Amino acid sequence: MLDSYPFDPETDLYLTPEERVALARRALGVTVVDGTGRLGIDVLNTPIRATHLEGPLASFHVTPEAWRVSHMGNETFAWLTQPVPHEMAESVVFIFKMATGYGSSWVHPSGEFRLYVNERHAITFRETKYSERFTKGPCVLAYDVHRTEVAPEGMSLNLDAATTHERMASFGVAALLVPAAWLEPGQPALLRVVSHSEYPSPTWWRLDLAYKQADYMRHLNWWPAVELAASPPAPLSNGRSPVFFGEVHAHSEIDSDGSRTLDENFGHARHTACVDFYAHTDHDDAIMKGDKWHLRLDAVRRWHDEGRFVTIPAYEFTSFVYGHRNVYFRDPEHAPFFSCRTPDQQWIHPRELYAHLDRHGADVVVIPHHPVVADHPFNWKTSNPKYDRLVEIFSGWGCHETADANAPLIGHGSDKYPQLSITNALRSGHILGFVCGADAHDGYPGNAQGKFPYNWMNKHSPVGSGRTAVLAEQLSRDAVWQALYDRRCYGTTGTRILVDFTVNDAPMGSQVTAAGERTIRFRVAGPCPIHKIHVIRNGELLARAWCDQPVETGEFHDPGSGAEVDFYYLRVFCQDGEMAWASPIWVRRAGRRPPDW
Repeated sequence: MLDSYPFDPETDLYLTPEERVALARRALGVTVVDGTGRLGIDVLNTPIRATHLEGPLASFHVTPEAWRVSHMGNETFAWLTQPVPHEMAESVVFIFKMATGYGSSWVHPSGEFRLYVNERHAITFRETKYSERFTKGPCVLAYDVHRTEVAPEGMSLNLDAATTHERMASFGVAALLVPAAWLEPGQPALLRVVSHSEYPSPTWWRLDLAYKQADYMRHLNWWPAVELAASPPAPLSNGRSPVFFGEVHAHSEIDSDGSRTLDENFGHARHTACVDFYAHTDHDDAIMKGDKWHLRLDAVRRWHDEGRFVTIPAYEFTSFVYGHRNVYFRDPEHAPFFSCRTPDQQWIHPRELYAHLDRHGADVVVIPHHPVVADHPFNWKTSNPKYDRLVEIFSGWGCHETADANAPLIGHGSDKYPQLSITNALRSGHILGFVCGADAHDGYPGNAQGKFPYNWMNKHSPVGSGRTAVLAEQLSRDAVWQALYDRRCYGTTGTRILVDFTVNDAPMGSQVTAAGERTIRFRVAGPCPIHKIHVIRNGELLARAWCDQPVETGEFHDPGSGAEVDFYYLRVFCQDGEMAWASPIWVRRAGRRPPDW
């Protein structure tokens, strides 16, 4: 943003709406237009199935009324913008106030909202706690969140007469960028939002109306939203490396137990969940039906967009007798599929999978998941350290770090086997970095919540999907896969928490030696204040930092436990309930380094 904004740098006067619009044209190359004009059921005879709310309503700005659309049954709302000028830049940005929320104090399925401009599908977006930039073709919807309210687990928000029993609500300014060629000079545009969900859900979007029409252009701080819409932001960084966030665990309806088509899953991940990389992991038994591995690889190739959206070829080796693990390949041209069952449905031992990978010489990372879940436990004796370099520490099933009933985000969709926890696996000598994934079955990867009514409350976490963050110099398939292989990665419960964690300056995932004291440093940045940070050594709490800022740093010194090898990792708690786990760092006492380290 310009340093002097919203004042004139020469006169020091508060810029008028017309001057701000002219400044946006010069500085950002876009024409800004008030996105709210005529509203109501008479708008071009367009059907409206939405709830009219009268205030005062909770927001970040005076809001006397609003229209709300939820996923409870083909709801939709349409309205007209103010007329666009006769002379426009190549892109026009409409600004309006909006809000989103979950609509309930407990978890419900996800969905998406489709926004049309003059009956052309421009953007698909979703509810979100924090600012987001949704893209589709030439269009962008930048949602600059000015206020977020989140209820503690087991509690609910009552923000106004219309927003009750709520667990999350966000309020902000939307900037919708569309090509000027879609618009008729001198005329308003027709905007329409249509809800879409595979399963009914109270999650909602709301168009908020200002007290006076002039408020939108004069009294709203719309510049950050317009700037976000007009130009993509720089890659995120943890202060040491670029950080990219992705979804690594999702299923479709193609002969599987997921939902929606392959293209719908890939499209949601890219355009609506807004992840940087995506691995679609349909079950191997579904792929066996008609030899449909090539369909998945075709989708991987078709959706890959180097530098913008990376796709990783993957599938799930779904053994109900040995445990579930996902298989991730570096190259779709060298991705040899192998199922956990024979054609006559006999179970195959995982050692045969690893032998198959050895024979083909493919670059592969294998990631076990939900190891403690009694429905589908993982047998750690079947793990292969050459390939099993990571473990999914959190998913829709909950957190698998431990199986302690009082552990955070443990999940209650199944009983647990405490002896199979990730902590016990690490203590047993397994060298495993951390990832998080949704295990999405609802067709909304990166924002999944659940598919079946009986498990919405118990199975799925109150904070939603997991995401994996990789530390990579660029957004390419090779760089993302290599970061996973090197364990230069960490997991979050869904939001973009930036984590840097080192021991003696070695980054997460490292195996190092040390002769004396170990210096442990961290830097954590979140979209909300951090609540606390745990430094874990050998599965036990070594140090705790109580926090209250969005960016926290710390340094600890540890002489070591006296064991031959110690492992350290970071556990992060945010004030909004979100969490992150940095991959461990293993430290061996000097003089005891084995040949393979």
